[in-house]
Amino acid sequence: MDEILQAEVRPSRATAPFSIGGKGAESAIDTHSNTSWMVNLDGGKPPHLEATFPGPNRLVYVFITGMASQPVTSGAEQRPAKVLISVRREGTEGAFQNFPEVEVPQDPDRHGYYIGADNVTAVKLTILAPSSSEAKTVSMAGVQFTRR
Repeated sequence: MDEILQAEVRPSRATAPFSIGGKGAESAIDTHSNTSWMVNLDGGKPPHLEATFPGPNRLVYVFITGMASQPVTSGAEQRPAKVLISVRREGTEGAFQNFPEVEVPQDPDRHGYYIGADNVTAVKLTILAPSSSEAKTVSMAGVQFTRR
């Protein structure tokens, strides 16, 4: 039933502890296919992006587009290959629930990952692995959400 009744829900904001090159977290949720959030891979904590909703939602899907429509300018910049999706529910005061990690195909298509979680107020996407072990930076072009 979730798939039949789903509708897009836009986050009110997106944040990330780090970004580079003027490519902040908001670029991943701006609905433009030629922009992306970009971050350095410095060997520390895995980079993450957090999208916050204006109120609680029954989150059905998280959609990730790994590649922007503009070509990558550097071989050192890569796309996410493995992402951990976590949700924060209303009333949990900052605690996130992790879902199984997902593999992001290396193509320009949008890929959906079923969540099916109630009372979601935020989603955190943690990049666990880039598309290449040689990557110095990683970027995520688009993130969309649907609710019921």
